Amino acid sequence: MDLSSSVTGYVDDIKGALDSFVESLQGTPSQAALFTFGTDSPANGYDANTGLLPVATAGDNRTFRELYTDWGNPDTNYTNWDRGIGAVADANAAHPESERFDMAVVLTDGNPTVYGPNPTPNGQLDDRNSGYTRFRELGNATASANLLKSQGTRILVVGVGSGVDGPDAAYNLRTISGRDPYTGDNIREADYFQTDDYEPAGHALRDLVLANCAPSVSVVKQIVPYGGTTENAYAGTGWEFTGTPSPPATVTPTTGRTDSTGAMNFDLGFDTETADLQVEETQQSGYTSMPEETECVAKESGEDQLVPITQDPGNPEAFTVEGVGVNSVVSCTVYNRAPDLDSASVTVDKQWEVTRTTGPNGETTTDTYAAGDQPTGLNSSLTLAGPDGAGAGTQAWGDPREGYSVSEDGSVHVDENVTIQPSGCELTGTDIDGQAMTPGTGADMELTSGSNEWTITNEVECHSRLRLNKNVASGDLGPQWWQLRAIGPDDVLPGPNGRTTTDWAEVTPGATYQLAERADTPEPEGDAPHDIVHYVQNDQRMKDPDLSTRSRRARGAARSRAASRAVGSPPTSRVP
Repeated sequence: MDLSSSVTGYVDDIKGALDSFVESLQGTPSQAALFTFGTDSPANGYDANTGLLPVATAGDNRTFRELYTDWGNPDTNYTNWDRGIGAVADANAAHPESERFDMAVVLTDGNPTVYGPNPTPNGQLDDRNSGYTRFRELGNATASANLLKSQGTRILVVGVGSGVDGPDAAYNLRTISGRDPYTGDNIREADYFQTDDYEPAGHALRDLVLANCAPSVSVVKQIVPYGGTTENAYAGTGWEFTGTPSPPATVTPTTGRTDSTGAMNFDLGFDTETADLQVEETQQSGYTSMPEETECVAKESGEDQLVPITQDPGNPEAFTVEGVGVNSVVSCTVYNRAPDLDSASVTVDKQWEVTRTTGPNGETTTDTYAAGDQPTGLNSSLTLAGPDGAGAGTQAWGDPREGYSVSEDGSVHVDENVTIQPSGCELTGTDIDGQAMTPGTGADMELTSGSNEWTITNEVECHSRLRLNKNVASGDLGPQWWQLRAIGPDDVLPGPNGRTTTDWAEVTPGATYQLAERADTPEPEGDAPHDIVHYVQNDQRMKDPDLSTRSRRARGAARSRAASRAVGSPPTSRVP
């Protein structure tokens, strides 16, 4: 924007032209930057140049326009096309190609009179022959313009007022833009145009925006804060929308996401007079659709005019824009209410990981159980602190506790009480979502907004053990005369064997072991007494109906007791 001294008295007209241009960008996925130039860039007495800023939403568009709302008449400023264009090229060079300007609109009211950076270092012209329009001023401006074009930025020059309204001035405008003047219907191809005042310049710039958009439907995503209204909505970035046109029309893209401006655009193609477009958004967790606030406007006339839409009665995230014409530029604003970002709930789930020895060579198997499905004797209870500073209280596994505040509570203390009743089992570790935790000490878990869900995992090792014990109920013989043995299948751990009382032996859980005893000769102290044949086994254990002999199924730690008594004749005995 040329803010040289010659625009004095026309600044309000300049702001009106800028308003027409910037407001036409509202409702489109566009960004804009503001550069000024006079003697240098930025112009003396004005704020620094800006980077790209979003202008799609009403709020962002208004914020951009406020950048120049307070402009007054300029201080002493020459006209430096070179630095005005060169500053834009410098900004381009600082960014990757994907983030460079698509177009630079140069609005000027006069020919260049100085060149280069800081041409008046001490308040006086550094080049004493400058201050006029010469080949040097034009040549430097052309060099900066060529650099900017080489970066992929189109230049459109708008000459306003008597200073640039003649045919000679047109040649100067061409040197920094291109050969094609604006003729009234070629705004897409024009390189420069001349006009008497700023109002038609603003209209031409608005037409430039709209001509590049038709036919299209833009979607602007607005997020209403929890408890707020549409007045304080903000741009929604990364929201997905899908467009479905009425046949045989086509749409590009079929699915897109709102960019950093909070907007995205559907370009339509059709040969019929009009086409309809259904727009459907993909809802995000925690947000609430506000279909009653959806509004679409047509922008092609220069004045926003409401466009009829039809809401999908079965889908609050979908609506149809009807009657889009070949010259239509439609912009739709879609609102969603944000979740309560301070409210939080807590759910703690439970699982058990139980490891057992199952193979003949000590191989182990680990089984995972949800709360309530774990083996008998493994028990735990959950305690949670809060909300509102409340002390620890019991809470059922898997049931949410509501009412927490992220800002007030911050975190929640989680703990559990664990009991392991089977004598062959022991607790070997506990974690909450991978974070180590000691039952009875607990862990402080940070709260985030919405649902907080964690899982406490108890690791338990269980070892099934078996010991055999011999008891002689009557008679004079002692238990040492019997050899005791537990016999399992080939694919399980071996059972214990020995005399009187065997050592504890680890056995395979769930396996069936036959228990046997034998009256020994000549062990342990020579030949067994003849009386041993008169002892019969008194077996008081349960009989397994599925087996033809008595057996013992290994479950946890067990002691098997075989009793013998003296009788008059030598019976046979079967040992489980």
